[in-house]
Amino acid sequence: MPKGVKESWDRMSAYYDPFTKKYTRIYTAIVEDMKTRMDPEKKLLEIGTATGILSLMLADHMREIRAVDYSDKMIYIAREKAVKEQKSNISFEVEDVFSLPYEEGSFDYILIANVLHIIPEPVRALKEMSRVLKPGGILFAPTFTHKESRKAAFFSFFAGFIGFKAYSKWTPEGYGSFLEENGFHILHRQVFNSSFPEAYMVCTK
Repeated sequence: MPKGVKESWDRMSAYYDPFTKKYTRIYTAIVEDMKTRMDPEKKLLEIGTATGILSLMLADHMREIRAVDYSDKMIYIAREKAVKEQKSNISFEVEDVFSLPYEEGSFDYILIANVLHIIPEPVRALKEMSRVLKPGGILFAPTFTHKESRKAAFFSFFAGFIGFKAYSKWTPEGYGSFLEENGFHILHRQVFNSSFPEAYMVCTK
């Protein structure tokens, strides 16, 4: 990761939950759809979990969840929330998406929400996810697609000055093509309208 990325997200950790509260409606819809596609007895990995919002929402449905993030402080908050909510089936860990410490085919499902557009090498990240995803496994990949949104582009421009750079700017169609070009078959796609358009993609490899 580029220098300063970890520090930027560590600083953001205290404000992350209030900032993302406006996306509760979208996150709830995504979680409910995921539940219809997952066997509770199988393994889920969330990459870029931040403060654990989505994994905690899924905890009552899945027997086991592994959730990772690059930020130590994000993971600290996620662990605190899990204890408070008595969710003991989630393991929150600090890991790098480019070098996951898991064997090939370790997980039946992978969730990566609003991460691929803010990492410098999304193709490399997809390759690593494909490695640890079982053949026929499902990738859930909702991502902000703000290429044609003036408001989002304005925010992205200024956010870059404080360390939150959007390296990839896709339209929903372009994002879908990106996933397909890198070995994934799209099973379901849906765009949620918000201040930042959210393209929810459900894929298999």
